[in-house]
Amino acid sequence: MKKTEPCPKCQSSDIAKVPGENQSKIGVPVGPLGWAPVTRYICMQCGFTEQYVEGADNLQRIAKRYRKNS
Repeated sequence: MKKTEPCPKCQSSDIAKVPGENQSKIGVPVGPLGWAPVTRYICMQCGFTEQYVEGADNLQRIAKRYRKNS
């Protein structure tokens, strides 16, 4: 729903975007006091939700902490 509309489950166009910075410690922990915010796209008809970490800096912080070296 971030890149497409309508909802892939019910085809509704009634989509809400909840920015990550508006959420209290809901995201991915990247350090003792650090969080990478997660933006959510929520269908107001069926409740289907997509979540995205936005920003290259946040993705790099997550990779540094969690990526498995193969």
